[in-house]
Amino acid sequence: GIVAIALILLFVFVFNKGTGADELPATVQPVYATFLSCLEEDVSLGIGLLEDQGGYIELPEFEPGSFYSPFSSQLNFFGTDIPYWYYLSQNNLQKEQVPSKRLMEEHLADFVADRIERCNLDDYYSQGFSINQGEPTARAVIRDGEVEVNLNMRLSIDKDMDSVFVDDHKVIFKSSLGSLYNSAFEVYKKEQQEMFLEQYGLDIMGLYAPVEGVEFSCSPLTWNANDVFTNLEEAIEINTLALGTDGDGDEYFRVKGIDADVRFVNSRNWTKTFEVSPSEGPLMISTPVGNQPGLGILGFCYVDYHYVYNMMYPVVIQVREGDETFQFPVSVIIRGNKAREPFSTNAVNVEIPEFCKYMNTNFKIRVYDTQRSPVDADISYECSNTNCYIGKSEGGVIDADFPQCVNGRILARAEGYADKKEIISIVKSGTGE
Repeated sequence: GIVAIALILLFVFVFNKGTGADELPATVQPVYATFLSCLEEDVSLGIGLLEDQGGYIELPEFEPGSFYSPFSSQLNFFGTDIPYWYYLSQNNLQKEQVPSKRLMEEHLADFVADRIERCNLDDYYSQGFSINQGEPTARAVIRDGEVEVNLNMRLSIDKDMDSVFVDDHKVIFKSSLGSLYNSAFEVYKKEQQEMFLEQYGLDIMGLYAPVEGVEFSCSPLTWNANDVFTNLEEAIEINTLALGTDGDGDEYFRVKGIDADVRFVNSRNWTKTFEVSPSEGPLMISTPVGNQPGLGILGFCYVDYHYVYNMMYPVVIQVREGDETFQFPVSVIIRGNKAREPFSTNAVNVEIPEFCKYMNTNFKIRVYDTQRSPVDADISYECSNTNCYIGKSEGGVIDADFPQCVNGRILARAEGYADKKEIISIVKSGTGE
């Protein structure tokens, strides 16, 4: 009886252990080689997705844009949606979407476990093989120079007198994903601490747009804001592409303190926002001093101008090593001619102007196009050069609380339409169009 039990236990142990990959009979080795090739291809594809999509395979929940953040929580980078690592939400909150290396490993493991069941082994069925796959689970480890994936899944292969199964499968794929991610995170930390992209943006603004100055003239100085914004779009694209950490050229464009090959990308075709104050519609007008009655004693005229800009635009940061590139986008935010404040680990509200804190008057606004069809638009309210975001109309209507202001301006902004401003005094509840 003892001998019989021992033999049964030995039988169970041997036949549940499975066969090692190096112990397979020659007849089934081509099947297993094809299976491992599928596994390697899936790992390679998953790594490529992680590198292309900022460390994600399954993207975080999409958050649409608004008046404050027109480019949403993801950037469409020439057909690839990439989550912003830093952005301003539609509720005017600073947010981060920086994946951890552990999250990347989980995404890759889930991706491989899902795809391996699609491995095409049809050619072997026609050769008389019987192949069965069990339920797969996977574990991934990302290192600096390689990615290891361990797949647990019973693969049974039968043909003629040969019958084997393999439970554990391992692939070690040469990849720089781990070191690329480490370098990308260092660049991101540098941006969050130093705001170096915002500093370059401020330099561009000072060179390519009227900001402040004095000119001797008895005629008004006038700029078209649309032309100024076009110049800024072109300058931001060209100057951002000139930034880097390696290579020859002007030292000004070399980002110091980063031990990696990094480039920075912006396109004038990407969604962005520019605002300037003061302005009268599209015109920026500064009037001269000295030609007014009673000031002729000066003997000359001069124009003193000062313009305040708000700018938001995306930059894609690409870290390269060999033929691999890891990329992620961030939002560059300049407000009131100043770089945004460094971002803490917890999402915090961007400072709200004092005027906007007192939204205590209910008002209904209806938004129409020229055909009197309702339009869903982002609505804000301006008073004395202070802009308060109110919300988005639904079905062309927004019923919300506004701050009180005499001769304030309602601004409606909708995709596919020109911005529209209307002067409306809000001192008590009412309705406007």
